[in-house]
Amino acid sequence: MAGESPEDDRLAALSQAGLDWLANDAEELARFMAECGYSPGGLRAALGTKALSVALIDYFARNESQLLAMTANAGIGPEEIMRHYWRLNPGGG
Repeated sequence: MAGESPEDDRLAALSQAGLDWLANDAEELARFMAECGYSPGGLRAALGTKALSVALIDYFARNESQLLAMTANAGIGPEEIMRHYWRLNPGGG
Protein backbone atom coordinates (compact mmCIF):
# COMPACT_ATOMS: atom_id res chain seq x y z
CA MET A 1 0.00 0.00 0.00
CA ALA A 2 2.88 2.39 0.71
CA GLY A 3 3.82 4.76 -2.07
CA GLU A 4 0.42 4.99 -3.78
CA SER A 5 -0.15 8.61 -2.72
CA PRO A 6 0.67 10.84 0.24
CA GLU A 7 -2.91 10.35 1.48
CA ASP A 8 -2.56 6.57 1.28
CA ASP A 9 0.82 6.70 3.01
CA ARG A 10 -0.73 8.72 5.85
CA LEU A 11 -3.70 6.35 5.98
CA ALA A 12 -1.25 3.46 6.41
CA ALA A 13 0.56 5.29 9.22
CA LEU A 14 -2.68 6.14 11.02
CA SER A 15 -3.98 2.61 10.72
CA GLN A 16 -0.68 1.27 12.06
CA ALA A 17 -1.10 3.52 15.10
CA GLY A 18 -4.58 2.07 15.55
CA LEU A 19 -3.35 -1.49 15.20
CA ASP A 20 -0.54 -0.83 17.68
CA TRP A 21 -3.13 0.50 20.14
CA LEU A 22 -5.36 -2.55 19.72
CA ALA A 23 -2.41 -4.93 20.06
CA ASN A 24 -1.97 -3.70 23.62
CA ASP A 25 -5.57 -4.53 24.59
CA ALA A 26 -6.56 -8.13 23.79
CA GLU A 27 -10.22 -7.50 24.59
CA GLU A 28 -10.46 -4.47 22.31
CA LEU A 29 -8.54 -6.29 19.55
CA ALA A 30 -11.02 -9.18 19.80
CA ARG A 31 -13.89 -6.67 19.57
CA PHE A 32 -12.36 -5.11 16.44
CA MET A 33 -11.84 -8.52 14.86
CA ALA A 34 -15.40 -9.61 15.63
CA GLU A 35 -16.93 -6.39 14.26
CA CYS A 36 -14.83 -6.50 11.10
CA GLY A 37 -14.97 -10.26 10.52
CA TYR A 38 -11.28 -11.00 10.94
CA SER A 39 -9.96 -14.28 12.30
CA PRO A 40 -6.43 -14.22 13.74
CA GLY A 41 -5.08 -15.67 10.50
CA GLY A 42 -7.18 -13.33 8.41
CA LEU A 43 -5.88 -10.35 10.36
CA ARG A 44 -2.28 -11.48 9.86
CA ALA A 45 -2.93 -11.96 6.13
CA ALA A 46 -4.49 -8.48 5.89
CA LEU A 47 -1.53 -6.64 7.44
CA GLY A 48 -0.38 -3.85 5.16
CA THR A 49 -3.50 -3.87 2.99
CA LYS A 50 -5.72 -0.91 2.29
CA ALA A 51 -8.74 -2.99 3.34
CA LEU A 52 -7.33 -3.37 6.85
CA SER A 53 -6.43 0.31 6.99
CA VAL A 54 -9.98 1.25 6.05
CA ALA A 55 -11.41 -1.18 8.62
CA LEU A 56 -9.22 0.33 11.36
CA ILE A 57 -10.14 3.91 10.46
CA ASP A 58 -13.82 2.95 10.40
CA TYR A 59 -13.54 1.17 13.75
CA PHE A 60 -11.98 4.14 15.50
CA ALA A 61 -14.31 6.64 13.84
CA ARG A 62 -17.27 4.68 15.19
CA ASN A 63 -15.83 4.20 18.70
CA GLU A 64 -15.23 7.65 20.16
CA SER A 65 -13.69 6.53 23.45
CA GLN A 66 -11.18 4.33 21.62
CA LEU A 67 -10.55 7.07 19.06
CA LEU A 68 -9.73 9.62 21.74
CA ALA A 69 -7.56 7.24 23.76
CA MET A 70 -5.62 5.95 20.74
CA THR A 71 -5.01 9.38 19.23
CA ALA A 72 -3.92 10.86 22.56
CA ASN A 73 -1.49 7.98 23.04
CA ALA A 74 -0.12 8.31 19.49
CA GLY A 75 0.03 12.12 19.45
CA ILE A 76 -2.46 12.32 16.59
CA GLY A 77 -5.39 14.71 16.44
CA PRO A 78 -8.66 12.77 16.33
CA GLU A 79 -9.78 15.11 13.57
CA GLU A 80 -7.14 13.58 11.30
CA ILE A 81 -8.69 10.13 11.71
CA MET A 82 -12.11 11.62 11.03
CA ARG A 83 -10.84 13.47 7.94
CA HIS A 84 -9.67 10.14 6.51
CA TYR A 85 -12.92 8.48 7.54
CA TRP A 86 -14.96 11.07 5.62
CA ARG A 87 -12.60 10.87 2.64
CA LEU A 88 -13.14 7.10 2.53
CA ASN A 89 -16.90 7.39 3.17
CA PRO A 90 -18.04 10.47 1.27
CA GLY A 91 -21.69 9.37 1.41
CA GLY A 92 -21.71 9.38 5.19
CA GLY A 93 -20.41 5.90 5.98
